[in-house]
Amino acid sequence: MEIKKFNRLSDKDKWNNYKEMKDVKWICGSCGTTLTDGIKRADIFSGSSVHCGNCDEMLTRRTGGGQNNPFCWKARKK
Repeated sequence: MEIKKFNRLSDKDKWNNYKEMKDVKWICGSCGTTLTDGIKRADIFSGSSVHCGNCDEMLTRRTGGGQNNPFCWKARKK
């Protein structure tokens, strides 16, 4: 999938398709910092979350049913 198309998907669709994205770097959708550890899912506990190490923006959180919105990473060319 091309990067521009991926970045326009809904958060749910991004979670369903992010593994298809090859040869991209992942950046924080808020501050643009490159996230060297890529996509990280939140811990298994409801309410846990993953934040950007630079601006502390919430990148994702765990809901009662599983991993869900938001998906605040953006794909960029390496």
